Amino acid sequence: MDINILEEAAGIAAKNLFNMKYPDKDVDSREMKECISDAVFIINNFMRVSADLMEKQNADSDNS
Repeated sequence: MDINILEEAAGIAAKNLFNMKYPDKDVDSREMKECISDAVFIINNFMRVSADLMEKQNADSDNS
């Protein structure tokens, strides 16, 4: 998977989260850094769950 796609997705998710939580704050604020961390955490969790599901599906198909 291309890392640039994941980086762009994390950036978009962080900016959207920031705009929802802090509509009156500047993008260069501490809160934006928190939103970036939150977005990366969420994306990493989705990727981990997705990888676990794919691994389980592959194991199930190998056992069939």
